[in-house]
Amino acid sequence: MINYFGPSSCTRPCVLPAYEKTGRFVIEPKFDGMFCMIEVDSFGSFNFFTRGHRRISDTFTSSLRDLKISELKDSMFLCELEALRPWSKKRVAERSYTIADVYDVFMLHNRDVRKESFEKRRTILAETMSIDSRFLKVVEQSDKNFLSFYERFRNLGYEGCVLKEKNANGFSHNKDGKVKTQIKVKEFGE
Repeated sequence: MINYFGPSSCTRPCVLPAYEKTGRFVIEPKFDGMFCMIEVDSFGSFNFFTRGHRRISDTFTSSLRDLKISELKDSMFLCELEALRPWSKKRVAERSYTIADVYDVFMLHNRDVRKESFEKRRTILAETMSIDSRFLKVVEQSDKNFLSFYERFRNLGYEGCVLKEKNANGFSHNKDGKVKTQIKVKEFGE
């Protein structure tokens, strides 16, 4: 099992224009669901694991538990399971049947891609997830208009956004487990 790389640091939205000017980051919505790793076995069956590597596949409805997509076999993805949190029911209902918001890929067809830059992994992810799946959705991101992106997702009810460094590999973390290439952006005191 590949280890996930822990939580990131935090900042306020007023600094977004400064980060945008560097050209080093992309911005994504920050979900308040449950972090999850999706492992697709050699048969194309999905297994879901928590941050602590606890298998949680059996807790899902049969439609998700029995999901099989042969094009994704022998792969591993990072995602947010928005549907597992009671406060997210409204957003899930609005987004139809999307269950997992997928934002990174660590392994594809038994090939470890963690050494690739985040930007390259996102390209791989977009190409891979072009399959027709009503359960999986690649997380939206942008490399411009950070403040308006942040405000749009806050207005939709999300907690905030996450800045991710384009050149970061899948091993980018400090000794304390914090991701040194990701910055959470949200209002404090909420």
